[in-house]
Amino acid sequence: LRAGQLRIDFASHSTFLITSPSGVKVATDYNDYYRAKSLPDIALMSSWHGNHSTGTIEAGITHALRGWNSLPGGPSHDVRLKDLRVYSMAANLGVDGGGYWYPTSIFVIQSHGICIAHLGLIGHVIEPPVLARIGRIDILLTPIDQRVTQSFEEIIHNIKAINPKIVVPMHYNSEDTVEGFLHAAKAFFPVRRPQTGTLIAEKSRLPGKTEIYFLLPPFFSRACKIIAPII
Repeated sequence: LRAGQLRIDFASHSTFLITSPSGVKVATDYNDYYRAKSLPDIALMSSWHGNHSTGTIEAGITHALRGWNSLPGGPSHDVRLKDLRVYSMAANLGVDGGGYWYPTSIFVIQSHGICIAHLGLIGHVIEPPVLARIGRIDILLTPIDQRVTQSFEEIIHNIKAINPKIVVPMHYNSEDTVEGFLHAAKAFFPVRRPQTGTLIAEKSRLPGKTEIYFLLPPFFSRACKIIAPII
């Protein structure tokens, strides 16, 4: 990587490995089931359950940031390591027994002028005060499962509100879910399928308007029916 770039590797489910030019590595939703090829310096865990977190933090990890606690308002993190910053804001608050399955946090990874937001297990439309705290986002990692998070309509609402340059779908368990989301999204945004699980992001090369990028997870065959250059 050169200055001004970030590398995003999709490990699976909601786990990504994000690498800065100085070599700082961040793993989102660090857990015992889906692991990136390299040990991260910063491990983010958006929710408490199995495939989004772990109780085992290796000695080489500098920061392990959990997106939930029992305090009013939830946790708030803000750490810096070399050329990278991570901050968070809690979501799914104030609805115990009222529809959201898990407390979660939105994590923002910032480096070299590029901001990436991981929406965790958010289950609701993002309100203006939270949008203001999230700030300007270039790349949005959003769940699309529709089971424990949002409907496609809510996802598209949040994409429009955040207005990122690139949206990467995550947190799904079937090709049907992927196809359903991409079909709904293409009414509003170009949808690209780059046939890779890696994205090298560079500020000057980001698209002018929001585009959906389907990054290929390890368990999808390159020969499967959903692979195409663009829809």
